[in-house]
Amino acid sequence: MKKRIKALMLAVCLIAALPSSLRGNDMEAEAAARTVKIWVTHGTTSTAKYGVPTAFIARYNRVTTKVKSYYSARFGININFVKPTTNYVRNGPADTCRFNSVNFNTLCTCRDKATCITTTPHCTNAQHNLDELFSNIPNSGGYFLHITAARLCLAYTNPATNVTSHEEVYGLRGGWAGYDHMIVQDYDYTKTDEYTVTNWLGNSTEITYVAKTIAHEIGHLYGVEDHYNTTYGTDKDSCIWGKYKDVYTVADTLRICSDCSATIYQNRDRFNHSDS
Repeated sequence: MKKRIKALMLAVCLIAALPSSLRGNDMEAEAAARTVKIWVTHGTTSTAKYGVPTAFIARYNRVTTKVKSYYSARFGININFVKPTTNYVRNGPADTCRFNSVNFNTLCTCRDKATCITTTPHCTNAQHNLDELFSNIPNSGGYFLHITAARLCLAYTNPATNVTSHEEVYGLRGGWAGYDHMIVQDYDYTKTDEYTVTNWLGNSTEITYVAKTIAHEIGHLYGVEDHYNTTYGTDKDSCIWGKYKDVYTVADTLRICSDCSATIYQNRDRFNHSDS
């Protein structure tokens, strides 16, 4: 019996003595099997607002690194952000609307998709932008994300009152080919209550809200549902899918409630895209 106990203790010690690099490799291999590939394009408003070429890319790298690190550390999920080698800056309807307007922050006056399609200049309706930007792009083993600095809107019908209003939105998942794509507004520049930046050219520091919105939209790929229209009085409120999702401390730390965390963890094996 003593010999068996000694042998067991020796085996445990040998396992504990394994190089951390080997144990790390196991974790990396596990995360690689949970890879979701996201092809990223940018609106011409983004390059106009934040600067080109290196300053703009520096901002993009900081944003995607924050989101990637978040999903990797919390869930062992590898978010593989891919910037196309060509045509990664695209002029969508919202970008066209911005350049035909005196005010960078102008929203269109339309209330539904049909009106947006026939209105000149092109509208900032988020659904219309998704349809136009991704209508001719096949699903090549992943999802598509378009980041624009132009304000985005959407027609929202309140289910309780059946009244439709013209609302600003920061992100939307949907579009062509069955909910395969996302559009996100890089709207940190509008948060004057949090930032005092006067010149956003070259800014790669104030990324709280665009990173939060991208993380938010990716969460929907893993089954998370929005719950920001209800007050729970629990940790569900201080969550990036909850009531206080736009509160700076919640957004900056990418805070998540226990229910949303459990949902992502349960579905973390949903994707296994090639990491190439």
